[in-house]
Amino acid sequence: MENYRSLPDALVTKILVRLPVESLARFKCVRKNWYWLITTSSFVREHLNHLEKNPTRLLLHFRDIPSQSSTSLLLPEKILPGVISLHEKPSYLQIPAQLTEIIGPVDGIYFLYKKLSSDNRMALWNPTLREFRPLPPYNIKISMPRGYFRYIFGFGFDPLSQVYKVVYVMIFCNLEEWNNDRVFAAVYSLGKDCWRNLACRFDNRVPSCMENSLCSTCVNGVYYWSTLSSGAIAFQPLLLIRYFNMQNEVFGEIPGPKISCVIDGLITLYKESIALLVRNDTDDFIFAYQIDVWLMSNERSWTKVLNVVPTIPNSCPIGLWGHDKIILYSEDEALVIYDSKTHEITRLLDSKIYGRRWALSYKESLVSIKSKNIRHKQSSIFDLIQEFFKDE
Repeated sequence: MENYRSLPDALVTKILVRLPVESLARFKCVRKNWYWLITTSSFVREHLNHLEKNPTRLLLHFRDIPSQSSTSLLLPEKILPGVISLHEKPSYLQIPAQLTEIIGPVDGIYFLYKKLSSDNRMALWNPTLREFRPLPPYNIKISMPRGYFRYIFGFGFDPLSQVYKVVYVMIFCNLEEWNNDRVFAAVYSLGKDCWRNLACRFDNRVPSCMENSLCSTCVNGVYYWSTLSSGAIAFQPLLLIRYFNMQNEVFGEIPGPKISCVIDGLITLYKESIALLVRNDTDDFIFAYQIDVWLMSNERSWTKVLNVVPTIPNSCPIGLWGHDKIILYSEDEALVIYDSKTHEITRLLDSKIYGRRWALSYKESLVSIKSKNIRHKQSSIFDLIQEFFKDE
C-alpha cells in the first residue's frame, strides 16, 4: 500500500485521464487529493483531449408523433455496412419531453429547447454526469403587427473567456408588410448565468430563410448558420452564411458557395471544419436531386469535397458520419447511412420514424454545468427534465 500511495502525481494523472467517466466518479471518493485532481479544469480539459482519440458514437434522438413520446438510441462504435446495428437505449440518455430543437454536443454538453404555448424553455444537459441546468427565461414582450417568430440558436465555447455561451436569434416575420422582418438577439453566458441583449443587423432587404444547424457548428469561437435568400436574378436562391463571434459577441455575414438550382443548404461539421450539405436539382426524373458537400477553409473560401446522387428517392440529409458517409431520412420514414464511395445503404433502425429526428455524436464528458444555486439528486434528473419542459 505504501508503494501505491507513493506513486508520482504525474503518473496518477496519466492513469486516471484514460479512465471512463463512470470509473472517475467512483475514484473521486477514494482519496481526497484524487477528488481535487479529477475536478480541476486542467484535468477535465486533458480528459476531453484524450477522449478525442477515441471513436465517437452515433446518438439518434427522435420524437414519435403518434405516441407523443421521444427516444434516444446509442449505436455501436463500429457500424457494419449492410447490417442493422444492435443499439442501446441507456436510461441516462432518455429525454422525457417532445423537444423542438437539440444542438450539440459541445464538450459533451447539449442545448435543449422546447416551445411551449406560453413561453420558450431552454436548458443545458450533460447526460454523462447526469446534470441538467435550466436557463433563465428570455421572452420578448413588445407590440408587434400580425406575424410570427422564428427561433434560431447557437451553442458553443468562447476560447477567450473560457465560458460556454448560447446565442438566441428571434426573427419576427411580418405578415402585414412584405420584406419587413425584424431581428432580435441575446446571448447567455454560463459563467454569469444571465442573458444580455445584442445588436443584430442582418441584411433583410431580400427575403431569406435562416436555418438552425444540424449540430453545434462552433469552430474557433465562431458559430455559423446557413441562410437561403432570393437572388437578384430571376429570384434564384443564393446561399449565405451568417455567423456569431462568441468572443466579441458580434454578428456577421459571408457569401456561401455559388451554386445554381439550390433546393436547400444545411450546415454541419466535416473533419472538424464548417461544411454545407447542399441539395441541387438534377435532370433525373427518378432521383430528382444530388447532394454536394462544400468545405469552408480558414480563409472562408469554399471547396466541393463530395458529390453524391443518392439511390434513395426523396430522401433528406440530416448529418455526416465519418469522412464519406451521409445520414439520410428516406421517404419511407427510415434512417439510413449512405456510403458515398461504395453507394451502399445501411439501415440504422429496423423500424420507421414518424416525427422529428436528430443524428448527433456522443462522447463522455467531465465538464460540469451544475449551478451552485440548484441542488438535486442524480436519480431525479429524469423528473426534473420532465417537469421543466411540461406545458402548463
